[in-house]
Amino acid sequence: MNYLTYFLSLFLINYVILQEIPPPKPGKVPLGPIERPIYDDTDENLPELEEISTSGNENCESKSDLGDEILIDYEVKLQDGIIVDSSYDRKTPLRLRLGVSNILEGWTRGMEGMCVGEKKKLKIPPHLAYGKEESELIPGNSVILVEVTLLEILEKQEERDIFREIDVNGDNEISPEEMAKFFEDKSLGGEDGPNTMVSHIFHKQDINRDGVISLGEYEGRSEKDEL
Repeated sequence: MNYLTYFLSLFLINYVILQEIPPPKPGKVPLGPIERPIYDDTDENLPELEEISTSGNENCESKSDLGDEILIDYEVKLQDGIIVDSSYDRKTPLRLRLGVSNILEGWTRGMEGMCVGEKKKLKIPPHLAYGKEESELIPGNSVILVEVTLLEILEKQEERDIFREIDVNGDNEISPEEMAKFFEDKSLGGEDGPNTMVSHIFHKQDINRDGVISLGEYEGRSEKDEL
């Protein structure tokens, strides 16, 4: 999260308690027996995560990244057709924080770098899924199939909403004057007023030193933008 958004979040953003994926429930009747190989976690030749297909919007400037809060629709099933879980059945998308919420490692990897509106079908090998663990519905060493659609990147949308509120003239650039006016209107800035804060933020966010903060600079996620 960039410096400005972190600061404003203390005053403007109400944090949401993340939902967790509900327990698995029975789904479709199995299509037939599936051979499940036994994987050794120390084997250097373990199968990789496989993207079976992608569809929808695949070309965009703003893609999902670790730490983003996102909204998805999904279906998780076994190779033999048993549905483990589905947001489509519940008619309720899932809200989670990528790389933080408790979901399969392979699923997390597959959702990195997605565009809003993009759909992926993932084939997740056991060592990136449930491994050797067994449950009532999921046998050990199961390959997991996931279909996921990225509906929204929530934090980035909140960042853009704040950017547009500051960018009064709508030229997709924030000037020092616009930022100072925003802080004055919100009664932010402390005893020194908004100018000191504006100078510090511009030092952090105005990467090309042209005197304004563009939308791209505002949404930048380099290490030096982290607190």
